[in-house]
Order: sequence, then structure tokens, then C-alpha cells
Amino acid sequence: GSNTLEGTIPTEIGMLTNLRYLNLTYNKLNGTVPTGLLKGLDGLSSLKELLLSSNSLYGSLPDAIRSLSNVEKLYLDNNQFHGSISEDFFSLLKLRELKISHTRNKICFPHNMCTPEIGDKWCCDDKAICSADAEHTIEVCFRTGIDGEIPANFGNTNLELLDLASNSLTGSIPREIEKLSRLELLDLSDN
Repeated sequence: GSNTLEGTIPTEIGMLTNLRYLNLTYNKLNGTVPTGLLKGLDGLSSLKELLLSSNSLYGSLPDAIRSLSNVEKLYLDNNQFHGSISEDFFSLLKLRELKISHTRNKICFPHNMCTPEIGDKWCCDDKAICSADAEHTIEVCFRTGIDGEIPANFGNTNLELLDLASNSLTGSIPREIEKLSRLELLDLSDN
């Protein structure tokens, strides 16, 4: 079932230094993942599961994730994150399950400063798609999501689940993936 918690994630949760499980999935939370949530006074060093799936969180994936040294399950899927995947995710030695899937979105808005004559060149770049309707109203759409290559530095060989589906990843699957000998589920579909 879905909950209806709204707003941003309070940074103060990061002060709960004995917290082992944080599940905020299937809500209407928005904003970025606060750095203070990950660091707090001593960080959430006891945290084993951080589940933030299916919200409206956005921004880049936080670098402070590396402070979650005991995390075993990290679910960030079905949000609106963008940018690339840091190698810090693969340095979490106890991490068993990592889900950063379904981040690709298209955000559209009417752009009243564009005209059909100017169109693509003035209003759009390689991350935007412009289109005009019958009344010559320009709509500008930006693609968001996780992009770039899959990091090849798999410091963690304990991963059992790696779900990076439905993003905008490029490049090839790194040969170093063979180091993930415990991997049971690998989903790289729809990239």
C-alpha cells in the first residue's frame, strides 16, 4: 500500500545514531536526500537498510553515501535522481542489495519565449527535446535520470542484487563485473 507522507526528509533523522532500518518507500516525499541524514553527528553508522524507493526525490546521488559503512540494503529506485553513479556505492563492503533503477523521466513545460523560427537552436540542447503544437506553442522537455558508465571499480564483491534498469547508462558492461561472484540478480535492462 501507499502512504501519503509528504514534504522533505528531515535531516534530524540523521541524529538517530542507533537506527538500523529506515524505510520511507511509497510516499510522496520530495527534495534531495539531505547530507545531514547520511552524516548526522556520527552518521547513521548502525544503519543496515536505507529504503527510499518510490518517492519524488531528486538531485544527484549523494556522495555522503560512503558514510553508511554498515548498510546492507540500499534502495533508491523509482525516484528522479540524475547524474552518474559514484564508485562510492561499490566501496560499501557490507552492501548486498543496490537498487538505483527507474530514474529516467521527462519533465516538460511550455516555453513562451521560443518561436517556431528559433525553436531547437535557441531553446534546446542535447538534454532537451522541443516540439510545437498546431498553435506554435513550444514545449520544452528535459530528460533526467542516472547516466554515464557503470563504474568498473567493484570494491565490494558481496553484492547479491544489482538493479540499474531503466536509466540512461552508456558504454559497455565492465569486465570487472566477474568479481561479483555472489551476484544472483543483475538487471541492466532498458538503458
